[in-house]
Formats: sequence, C-alpha cells, structure tokens
Amino acid sequence: MTSARSIMKQIVVGLAVAWSLFCLGILGLELCARFLDLPQNPRMYIEHPLYGTIRPPNLRVPSTWGDQKYAFQTNSLGFRGSEMGVAKPPGTFRIVFVGSSVVEGYGFPFERTFPGLVEQLLNEKLGSGLRVEVGAVSYPGNGSVHSLAMIANRILPLEPDLVLELDAAEFFWGLQRNYEPTMLFLAKPDDEKLGHALMRSSRFMEWASALGTTGNGKDLLESSQAHRDLPTYDDLPESLLSRGLDRWMLNLHRSALLCRDAGVQFGVLTQNWIYKEHMSAPELDSIWLLYKLRNLVRWNLTPSVARRMVDAYNEGIRRVAENDRLILIDLDRLIPKDLVHLADDVHPTKEGHAAIAAAVVSTLLEQKVFAAQPIVSTRNSSAAHRP
Repeated sequence: MTSARSIMKQIVVGLAVAWSLFCLGILGLELCARFLDLPQNPRMYIEHPLYGTIRPPNLRVPSTWGDQKYAFQTNSLGFRGSEMGVAKPPGTFRIVFVGSSVVEGYGFPFERTFPGLVEQLLNEKLGSGLRVEVGAVSYPGNGSVHSLAMIANRILPLEPDLVLELDAAEFFWGLQRNYEPTMLFLAKPDDEKLGHALMRSSRFMEWASALGTTGNGKDLLESSQAHRDLPTYDDLPESLLSRGLDRWMLNLHRSALLCRDAGVQFGVLTQNWIYKEHMSAPELDSIWLLYKLRNLVRWNLTPSVARRMVDAYNEGIRRVAENDRLILIDLDRLIPKDLVHLADDVHPTKEGHAAIAAAVVSTLLEQKVFAAQPIVSTRNSSAAHRP
C-alpha cells in the first residue's frame, strides 16, 4: 500500500515538474519574442458587412505561391500598392482598380501585378509632367456589390481621377440553388477561435502562426480538383447561367453613376477565362475554380458550359460600357486564352499580368484619358484620417 502511494506521489511530482518546466519554457519563449520584437502576424482578412472580405491595413506576411516566395503587403489604407495619402499631391493622376482576386494579384508582389505595371508604364510614357499613382482595392471572391460600396465609401473620398472595375468571381454566384440577391453577400459571423485569442495575448504565438501563413497554388489546385470526377452538366438553360447578370449589370451602372456625379472617370474591364469548347490536356489540368465552386453552386460545369456563361457576363459588361459611355478595356478579346497568359481558370501568369497592363495602358492613352487635368485635392495635405 505504501509502495503504491509512493509511486503515485512520484507520478504527481513528475507531472507537476514537467508542467512547471513547460510553463517556464513558454514564458521564456514569450519574453524572447517580445525582447527580439519578432514580426507580428495580423489576420489576413476581415469580414465587413458592406465591403465583404477586406485586407487589414499595413499587412506584411511572408508568403509562398508555387515556388515563389515574396511578401504580401497592403498599405495604411488596406489597399495593395505603394503608400497612398488621403490628400492627393498636386500634379498626381490617381487611378484605383477595384474588384476581386484577379485585381489583387495574390502570388505576386504588387510591382509585378498588372495594376503595379500600369503605374510603372504610365509614369515612363507620360514623363515628368504628370505623376501617376495606382492602388488596388480587392479581395478574392468579392463581387460588384462590394465594389459598389467600396467606390461610394472608400475610393471616391480619395478623389481619384479614374476608377477601373474588374469583377470576375461573381459570374458564378447566380448558379446557387438558393440564389437570393438580397442575402447573397452578407458577411459571415466572425467566429472567435482559440488561435485568435492566443495570438492576441501572445507575441510568440503570433510569430509562430506567421510561419505557416502562406498561399500554395499547388495545394489549392489539388484540393479543388478532388471534385473533377463528379457528374458534369452540359445542358443548363441560359436563364440559369445568366441568372445573376441583371443585378450585376445594375451594380456596374450604379458605380458609373457615382463616379460621374463625383466628376471621376470610370471604366470597366471584361475578364479573360481559359474555358473553351476544345481544350488541351494541360489546359484541362490547370482548371480548379470550376471544381472548387461546386461546393457553393452544386453544379459541376463543363468548360464549354462555363464558356457560355462567362461570354454572357462579358457581353453584359460591354452593354453597360456602351450604354453609359464608359471606358472599356476588353481583356476577353485582347488577351490570349492559353497557359502562357493564364495560370488556371482566370488568374494571370507573369506574362498575363504584363499583357493586361499593356492593354490597359494602350486603351487609356488611345482614349486620351490623361488629357483632362487631375482633380485638385480639397483636403489638407496633413490630413491623417481615412475615408
């Protein structure tokens, strides 16, 4: 009996010592993290009731996309691009792109995305007489309703000279079986998780979490393609394929009206997709978005059916541009639909970003967008608040 008690006491003491050493180790790591000022790991996104999913300001996260390592960054406004003051400097022509993942260009540093390349090319071509400043306001999966809210509340207060909108993800949203436009884009409840609480209270946990914050295109491709062998649909009616089109065109029209009322030029871009009637084996292997979206829309579309759908939406963009006399940059007709320019269903490669930038710059110069004098900022240059 005494022997059993002695063994139990040894076990309890051993566990207490082990727990004490563990706590001391965690405390030591936390003190080291704070002393060394290890980099913080802010959350990659924030859910917002008007803007959908947005990036937090001053985000800087070491990221991996395929074999490429880079730092994914946002400025103090939460936009991609160089620092953009609320008060626009004199002689500055400010361009803001708004949209979803194609605009954001995740997987590339900003200077290699097409908005970043547009800034570089225009400053080279226009010379010292005019400085062009470009920002990108976007997040994967956001739609025209988010762009509309962002233009009204965050972009126009920055007094841009030109707003260019490219929404792509929303092409698929009308396929949802429970489609209801008034409920479609409500932000999800931001459920608190244990990891979030730990990162708020511990600098070490925040730093350790940052080590795993990467985007890996291969993992995304493989996880999405798990659905590719499910039954496909090639007989969906046009009324279903374009069910969200009218609401989407109305949002574009409203964005145009807002910009016109503010005296700001507004343009729209069609979207280049890889879907074709006949696709090569490597092109078929690059597709993942069709399969990933099956979880949302419950349809496994063939590429030819998807082509019919994206053609209808791109034609809708052209109609809005014609009716409202907007700048139209027709990427669907200007950029080849191949694996040189597209990494997957819709996202550009390095060459694709360069081709889009060239098309944007060529169209803007051809339409003499820069003939108008830049809007003079009404803000005090020392203003520090954000719109």
